[in-house]
Amino acid sequence: MEKLWFVLAMLIGVFASCSEGENESPVTPNQKPGTSSSEITIDPTILSGGVMFETVQGEKSITFSTTSDWSLSIAETRSGIDWCKASPTSGGKGTANVKFTTSENTEPEDRSVAVTIKAGRLLL
Repeated sequence: MEKLWFVLAMLIGVFASCSEGENESPVTPNQKPGTSSSEITIDPTILSGGVMFETVQGEKSITFSTTSDWSLSIAETRSGIDWCKASPTSGGKGTANVKFTTSENTEPEDRSVAVTIKAGRLLL
């Protein structure tokens, strides 16, 4: 089974994610006073546990909410191959559902990718 790690970087730290949770309450990342009036609320297991895919092609979704317009970016991988895609990659304030699609992993190594969500000046 391939482990696909989405790393969500926040202004105050980095959290790795590897599995989905069901009975956790959503969290809103802490903000430094005066840095942003935006908020991003996401299931805490995505921040601490993550999202994992099989080695075969797959699709999974995450849901989060923001108090301002948002955008999502996927970092370039070491191999430079586009094996992970997200849709949509931007939206307005409110609740968003983003679908991640991965291609089959034909290599023996696990793959990982960094994903950043930006709402206003707040990064997650």
